[in-house]
Amino acid sequence: MFSQILQLMARLGFESAVRKHGAERHAQGFNSWGS
Repeated sequence: MFSQILQLMARLGFESAVRKHGAERHAQGFNSWGS
């Protein structure tokens, strides 16, 4: 369970950085996380 919490926190931080830097502005059909 602890690893799931860490994974969620890592993903939230990653998504925050993606939004901050506009990393997905030209993505078509794929996202930065890969899901």
